[in-house]
Amino acid sequence: MTKLIVSVRTDDFESMRVIDRLDRGLVALRKEGYNIASVAQNASLYISEGRSTQVSQLGNYVSNGGVYYKSEPGIIVARSPFLTDEDMLQKAIRANLGSRYFNTNDKELYNQFRKQAEEDNSKEPVDRRAMLMPSDKPFPLSPQHNPELFTMTFGKNGQTYLTFAGQDEVTFYPIPQEALKQYLGTVPTQAWFGGVVIRSDLGSVCHLGFGGVGLGLGVRGVRPVSTKGANFEDSSEERTRNFSNATTAQEIPTTDRNSKRV
Repeated sequence: MTKLIVSVRTDDFESMRVIDRLDRGLVALRKEGYNIASVAQNASLYISEGRSTQVSQLGNYVSNGGVYYKSEPGIIVARSPFLTDEDMLQKAIRANLGSRYFNTNDKELYNQFRKQAEEDNSKEPVDRRAMLMPSDKPFPLSPQHNPELFTMTFGKNGQTYLTFAGQDEVTFYPIPQEALKQYLGTVPTQAWFGGVVIRSDLGSVCHLGFGGVGLGLGVRGVRPVSTKGANFEDSSEERTRNFSNATTAQEIPTTDRNSKRV
C-alpha cells in the first residue's frame, strides 16, 4: 500500500515523501511531477522544517548512489544508475530480497562512472557527477574530512547542516571490499540519508537492514515552485495527499525502521 505525504514548501521547491520501496516510490513521485531529491535538497528540507518534524526524523532514499567493483575504489555518484534503468532496478530489488547485492556481468558500468569522475576532476565539487571514495570502511564527510566529497553531496550549505544536526561530521557507509569479493561485475547501490532522530548519516550499502531497494521504505521527491520565497504550507507537520490506496496521516509512524541507521 503506497502512502504519499506532501511536505511544506521551501523558498525553492516543494517536497513529497512516499512510504514505499524505491521502484514504487519513483513511479508515484513521477506521476505527481516530482524528481527524487538529492542529499543536498534533503538537508535543506531538514533545516527549514526543524528537528522535531517528520520531515527531519524520517530517513529516505536520495538521488545519490554508490558504484563498486572488487579491488577498485568505490564511487559516489550524484545520480544512481537505478534512476534511468528500470530493468536494473527490478533486478536489484529481487537480489536484495534474496539477501544479496545486485551486480552486473562486467566492469562496463563501473568504468562509465570512473570516467565521469576523471572528467569532472577539474570542476568545482558541487558540479561533479562522480567522485572516488577514500576508503571501503566508513569514512567522515565534513569541511575538515574529505571536504570535496562533502561539498559534492551536501552542496555549499554543508556546514550549516552539520550545525543544525549537532554533528561534527556525517559518516558515509560504503560496501567493504570483503563483501565485494563474491561479485564478478559492477555493484551499483542507491544511497539512504538518515534522519536526525539519533544521527544523520549517509550510506550506499543497500542490503538487508540498511535500506535495500527492495526493503527500505521511504523515497523523497522535490519539484520547483513558481514563486521564490513562497510561504511554507503546514509548516509544523506533513499532510496527506490522496494517491491510489494512500493511507491517512494518522497511520504514518513518527519514525520508521530505517531512520536510525543507513
